[in-house]
Amino acid sequence: MMTIDPRGIYVVCSHTILLNHILPGHPVMRGLEDIMLNTVTDPDIIYGSDEYPERDVYFKLIDSSKNKYMKVIVKTSGKNGEIITAFPQRGIRGNINKENPRYVKT
Repeated sequence: MMTIDPRGIYVVCSHTILLNHILPGHPVMRGLEDIMLNTVTDPDIIYGSDEYPERDVYFKLIDSSKNKYMKVIVKTSGKNGEIITAFPQRGIRGNINKENPRYVKT
């Protein structure tokens, strides 16, 4: 699976990552693969990881009544990226550098 983020970065999600990490580690993601890709294509905000400088963390609101976001972590190198993991969570949080977003939807 492949998509392009709003900054022009080509992002892939390999079947290996999807089948061996994302779905087994986060069973709630089954059936949410399109939402995962849409989060990369049309995120609300992208932050850098505060642990790994080569990782971007994408968020998209998926249920406003529960403050639930899809969170997708992408390892980037130049204009290429690979999805590392993805899962829904409440709020925008977790190992991100909130002081300097890399992208904000206007």
